[in-house]
Amino acid sequence: MDTEAKCKITIIGIGPGSASLLTDEARSELRKSDIVVGYRLYLELLAPLISGQKLASFEIGQEEERVKFAIDQSLTGKHVSVVSSGDAGIYGMGGLVLEKLTDLKLIHSVTVRIIPGVSSLSSSSSLLGAPLMNDFCVMSLSDRITPWSSIEKRINGAISGDFVMVFYNPSSNTRRDIFEKAVNLLKEKLKPGTPVGLVKNAYRDGQAVTITTLEKLYENEVDMLTTVVIGNSSTFVSGRFMITPRGYLQQTGKSRHGSAIR
Repeated sequence: MDTEAKCKITIIGIGPGSASLLTDEARSELRKSDIVVGYRLYLELLAPLISGQKLASFEIGQEEERVKFAIDQSLTGKHVSVVSSGDAGIYGMGGLVLEKLTDLKLIHSVTVRIIPGVSSLSSSSSLLGAPLMNDFCVMSLSDRITPWSSIEKRINGAISGDFVMVFYNPSSNTRRDIFEKAVNLLKEKLKPGTPVGLVKNAYRDGQAVTITTLEKLYENEVDMLTTVVIGNSSTFVSGRFMITPRGYLQQTGKSRHGSAIR
């Protein structure tokens, strides 16, 4: 058997989950698949868009089980798609699939395609305005795999570099302390009026967009479905938008309210 031709896994970033932000390539690959593997909520979002495929649903915390199932099914000749919200290569399933194939010495035996998707940082940024127009960094506040000591070191590095920060997985019902530690660390070193953007369920039912300040951050509800954007020393709020200047207007000697950038 030509193993490489027979065994195929496609890792798909589905974006926020809305049909309008699913790429044509992602939609095409889903329809070609025999089996679609993913977290239950994401498969529920995709259900109206696909038909005829077997859906293999897993819960949060069953990431390794998802990957093992997908690999096992691909080895039987099935075309398997593994889905992630946002972009599968940003805190998604892309890395885990490739790591597992490497561990099993199957990296050369299974054809893998990775389809990009609209990431949470992109979709959240678009709803907030333009907070990521200059250098930024992205961090997960989940300590399920990464210890607080490492998260703390990265936050301190971002503060010293004056980066805009994007926090994924900030808080949950059972894990509030890491978010509190992170916010307290920020409050120690950043100005109280630093703009903060909160986007919950970007481009999904229940979407909520809030722009607040570091000082008032605790007044807002933050959970696992919220993406948190912390501005840098240049970030400001104008109308309903959070903006981090790229530097064009300063370079030409114009004020923030100068001519539009094309």
